Amino acid sequence: MKFQPYINKIRSILSYKVFTLLIFVVLGLLLYGVLYGNVKPEKYDVNVFEIADVTIRAPKLIKDEELTQKKGKRQRMKYPINTPASRMWLRTAYLS
Repeated sequence: MKFQPYINKIRSILSYKVFTLLIFVVLGLLLYGVLYGNVKPEKYDVNVFEIADVTIRAPKLIKDEELTQKKGKRQRMKYPINTPASRMWLRTAYLS
């Protein structure tokens, strides 16, 4: 089935700008319809003080800044970066 004659007939009826706009609108609606299932939030049927049937995950990761700072400080104290061995490791790690 050839679409070229149909497209040429529609294009001859409509102006170029209207035809281009129509194509973009159709493609946009098509992509929206295809991709909507990936971004639609899931709805759960849960009640207070009941165990959920499925594991419910947060849609967004929220970082605990205070805990991250504490762990980073602990690691920096445990493995100081300004030693000859660490400088050599950094050089070889970034060059390879």
